[in-house]
Amino acid sequence: MGNPFTKNVKVELYKWSSKEFTQEYALVYTSLDDASKTSILRISVNKERVLCRIGDYLCDVNPLRFLLKVTAERDGNGSFKFGEVMVATRGALESALVRNNNACFTFLNDNREGILSVKSVVSGKSKRTTWGVYHSYRVGFRTHFACIVTIQCRKMTGLGVELSGPHIYKGLEGTELRGLVPIDREVLKEPPKALIKKVESNFDGKVYILVQQGAQNVECRTVPPVEATVHANGHVSVILGPMALINNVGSENHGDNNGSLVNCPITIRIDGNNSRSR
Repeated sequence: MGNPFTKNVKVELYKWSSKEFTQEYALVYTSLDDASKTSILRISVNKERVLCRIGDYLCDVNPLRFLLKVTAERDGNGSFKFGEVMVATRGALESALVRNNNACFTFLNDNREGILSVKSVVSGKSKRTTWGVYHSYRVGFRTHFACIVTIQCRKMTGLGVELSGPHIYKGLEGTELRGLVPIDREVLKEPPKALIKKVESNFDGKVYILVQQGAQNVECRTVPPVEATVHANGHVSVILGPMALINNVGSENHGDNNGSLVNCPITIRIDGNNSRSR
């Protein structure tokens, strides 16, 4: 199949469109030892809403669920700007801390390590802000593969997404880019529902509002999350407590420092105690 990690996982990429979303993606990692063990990155895109969902069931003990919802709204001139940015998680959460404009979530995993991060980046002469999701796995000794999702908001067309990877990274810190992971199968249609039902189901977890729709700038601070039921469409039913506001910096413009403080990352780190790759 041409995949250097076929002894561990099969990599599939599905692309399609639906009535609600003009772009739909599913990047699926499946264990070759046990087809019931999967990790799926699901992305749904329209001009007013992006859903980035992860269902990680490759581990034996601590499955991870993750959802990033980014919305766009129109201003008085009819131009799009970023609206709400929300993260929801379920898994073996060890800690959640906001300090110096940096919010970190730490997860424990039983057999491997990886990194899942969400951050805003301001780049270019126009100072355009994008939101990014970085999702990586250790697949061998000092070897990771990673996928990057970049979310943009344009004045006229609204939200859009670029999907990059999976990339191969080597080295002690996993920062030496060695190329792309070959896709075993790329399919231009919706995947079987039985394959992706775990990542599309509701779950009870912790919800963090990174940017609150229509709010004004406030300082970052450490706050407890809210317990909630997270629905597949990104809607949240609060179970206990007020909504947790992590970094509310408003959304007053169109990509110019819009949606977050400069380089204010939201990082989810998965630390494994066993070096066995999956």
